[in-house]
Amino acid sequence: MVDNNITIIVPAYNPGAIIEQVVIKSLVYSSNIIIVDDGCDEANKTIINEISKKHDVTVLSHDENKGKGFAIHTGIEYALKQNAENIVLIDSDGQHRPEELQDFIDFANNNPYQLVVGVRSDIDKMPLRSKIGNVGMAWIFRLLYRQSLKDTQSGYRMLSAEFAQLFLDNVEPGRYESEMKMLMMAAKKNIQIDQIPIETQYFDDNANSKFRPVVDSLRVLGSFAKYSGVGFLSFLIDYVIFLGLIWFFPAHFIAAHIISRLCSGFFNFIANKNFVFNNKQNIIKPLIKYLMAVAVSLGISTFLLYVFVDVFLIKSVIAKVFAEASTFVLNYYVLKFFVFRKP
Repeated sequence: MVDNNITIIVPAYNPGAIIEQVVIKSLVYSSNIIIVDDGCDEANKTIINEISKKHDVTVLSHDENKGKGFAIHTGIEYALKQNAENIVLIDSDGQHRPEELQDFIDFANNNPYQLVVGVRSDIDKMPLRSKIGNVGMAWIFRLLYRQSLKDTQSGYRMLSAEFAQLFLDNVEPGRYESEMKMLMMAAKKNIQIDQIPIETQYFDDNANSKFRPVVDSLRVLGSFAKYSGVGFLSFLIDYVIFLGLIWFFPAHFIAAHIISRLCSGFFNFIANKNFVFNNKQNIIKPLIKYLMAVAVSLGISTFLLYVFVDVFLIKSVIAKVFAEASTFVLNYYVLKFFVFRKP
């Protein structure tokens, strides 16, 4: 049944002839369909133009490929100008089944919502490249935002008009990372992310997908990915000094821990200030905050090291790793929101 309260946006970048089937099947559920041509090549532009001639759909075009996030922004901006009430995002490459649009429509008609994500029910059937990005990002999302979302990479979503405007106002357009940032924005604003099960069709092991698991996941993680790299290098410096000290003074593992942390702290401060958080403040103020943060972090990790070694009888070289890992995520938030917080 056609429901004109639903506007369907189809971001498209060289999808091939399959996009016509996506459009034809979607027209069964809504006559409001927007294709966003994100800088397709001539062959795909021809396909999209032919679709617009045969079917009553709107086509918006970018002169060059900007990325899926830009295509979503363009489509949403247009839809809201047309007073769209409910906006559904569906991929152009045939992975999403238009037949399941009815499930989104039923949900919108029976539930108050702001964001609904179509969750692929059988993760095990995903191609390896998709599974890597999805499982890893789902774990990180749960760790950072304390929300369990089974499928963070699914592009099959429904947005209320209110949430769509919130997305435009708070998330800068980009590539695939914009979809993840949509979820992050919702979580930060304590917006419930509803989930409904969907099936996904893969063609040639998802070879037509433009998603790059490593690169696009790093785009999503942003400063946290950089912080992780700097943290790993800082830990190597710290650990090498620690091993050298306990080689000569094996009984003084607490003193070795404190000295090694202080030595690696200088590198950690400079790298985080200039590379991770791009902080342009005078060095004195953030340095004072950093020393305060180091004192607290050092106190926590020193206590944990003592407990691991003297209570649980774990060797100091192993306990050191556990103690440092225990404060890793905490340190990131302290640096971001206290030490290098932007005015």
